[in-house]
Amino acid sequence: MTFELILKILLMGALIATVGSLILGLLTLFKEGKEADERSNKMMRLRIFFQALAILIFSLLLFLKGKSHAQNATLSLEFFIQKPALTNSGEKPFLCVR
Repeated sequence: MTFELILKILLMGALIATVGSLILGLLTLFKEGKEADERSNKMMRLRIFFQALAILIFSLLLFLKGKSHAQNATLSLEFFIQKPALTNSGEKPFLCVR
């Protein structure tokens, strides 16, 4: 199991927890009483925590993906441009792209 796969699983868990705490917070928001208000407030604070955790994990995944692309980006422009070749009409093309 790679580190990236573990982060993806954690991200899904954080997203599910965010939605769950949001729904529970909204449901208890419509109930009356001081206890319901406190619970709704607690659920909304948990939502903010899970949301921040999801953003942090997502940012880490983007950082790791960018880092791996930078290591794999060893191709230069010469790889994509062929040397000029003659066309059927005998003219050299302006730019040959693979």
